Amino acid sequence: METKKQRVFAVSGWRFSGKDTFYKLLKENRENENVDRVGIADRLKEMVAAEFDVPLEAFHDPEQKNRPLMHLPVELDQSNAVEAAIYAWLEREFYHCYNGRCYWTPRALAIYKGMLNRAVVRNYWIKQLCEKTIPDMFSVDNADIVCVTDVRFKSEMELLKETFCEQLTTIRIERFDASPSEDSSENDLNDHDFDVYIKNVGTTKDFENAIFGSGLF
Repeated sequence: METKKQRVFAVSGWRFSGKDTFYKLLKENRENENVDRVGIADRLKEMVAAEFDVPLEAFHDPEQKNRPLMHLPVELDQSNAVEAAIYAWLEREFYHCYNGRCYWTPRALAIYKGMLNRAVVRNYWIKQLCEKTIPDMFSVDNADIVCVTDVRFKSEMELLKETFCEQLTTIRIERFDASPSEDSSENDLNDHDFDVYIKNVGTTKDFENAIFGSGLF
């Protein structure tokens, strides 16, 4: 009896490109396979939610993640060079009110926390995924395909490739002509050479057809 090849799909794309929709369509259409997902940022979101008293769902809902957290006004000291640099970096991610105040958003918090931990340990967020989470999904949950739906950095892609080798397929979802953010988390993989490129333009059915016409299977 032939053993099924367990596969890892490393999915990249700018925000709102349709990375989670890609996973949902895959799961709906591959009924004879156990298709599962994991996000590199899942643990990050859990940590930030607990630390700053923010509902976890606010980090997953596309609308909520850009809404102001009214209990967290931005209090960075512009006279301090370091804090001024942080403000300049995250200014587009803050929620600016007409009264001149601005507030942290779930997205801004996640970007900041993610960068801080990567500054200490380069592969902080991806390492546990490669060493434990995905292997457990294969061995314990019997997954046939694991979709990593939020690969954002070259270092993450490199470690996935090093760990899973021929099991790995890298995928780029293309929907927009320009990035919606200047942050490196949106742009670090812009020039990466992906195995498969999939256009998400038009309807969900068009996207589904593009997925299964891409040569993935």
